[in-house]
Amino acid sequence: MRCLTDISALEFYRSCRALAPDLLDMRRTSKLHDCGIAPTRWLAEDLGLHGVSQRPFHLLVGDSNRACSRGDVTCHIREAPLPPRSLITAARDLKVISPELLFCSLAARDDFDEVDLALIGYELCGFYLLDAGASTWDGYTGISQPLTNVGRISRKIKALGGFHGVPRARAAIAHVRDGSNSPMESIMDVLFLLPRRLGGMGITGKSELNGRVRTPGNDRFVDLLLDSVGLEYKGKQPHSIEKVGRDDRRQNKLTGSGISVINVWYEDLVQDSLFRELVLDVYRAMGKRLRIRDAGFESRQMILRARLLPALKRFSKLDL
Repeated sequence: MRCLTDISALEFYRSCRALAPDLLDMRRTSKLHDCGIAPTRWLAEDLGLHGVSQRPFHLLVGDSNRACSRGDVTCHIREAPLPPRSLITAARDLKVISPELLFCSLAARDDFDEVDLALIGYELCGFYLLDAGASTWDGYTGISQPLTNVGRISRKIKALGGFHGVPRARAAIAHVRDGSNSPMESIMDVLFLLPRRLGGMGITGKSELNGRVRTPGNDRFVDLLLDSVGLEYKGKQPHSIEKVGRDDRRQNKLTGSGISVINVWYEDLVQDSLFRELVLDVYRAMGKRLRIRDAGFESRQMILRARLLPALKRFSKLDL
């Protein structure tokens, strides 16, 4: 029996794609006593069948005598008892750490900071998984239900106590919101709501991803709802006349319900001047004045947007 952890567990969940939520109904345990590693030739072959190919493979064991880190395997030893239901039995000979424990496991890595973890959190708590094999043309797969939510991750963090990475996990989960439908929604949320010390705009107050708005006839949903201001991501591809008409009528209904809708295009997020205009428009619509007295903020914001730019390019192929 092997137990996937760390990056290998993340790769496993992503490789399951639309079937990933089915894992949540599998038998759970907290016992690691039967988990070890297999000879290299069998391990690589077996894990490959489960979509895990990135080396080194990361395995969780509960006994240091079973640990055997080598070039293609990194063993993580957990001799202290795990919180209940921390492991999912994914197959006859394979366990995987739960999505909640996965978040905490990644927080223990030296190469993951708060922003990295927050983006992983949006994915685990959202309706999509990034495509590990890059086989989907838009780079991600929609799923029927999130693998977890902010509340469950927060409870797991509390239960882990002195687990390495808990302080970073606790700090990062505070930036995550449930219910993102796409990577672009997550990125837009990060840019506006992440604290200014991390380069975000630090907008406070009521906010909701895919916020429900009551309109005459049917309820509508807005990609990012900030108080009474809705941000709708439009992508960068040209739209047909029919689609523009549908969007305009949808926007009219939202405006009639007291919601000011601001359309956000790909160029608004990646071009400095357009992003500044977008931020000012959002603040004006919210009835707030933009006051930034921190001399280093502009640099932090540019760094944040620069590190998100590859993802923006990758996930902007579709009009989300």
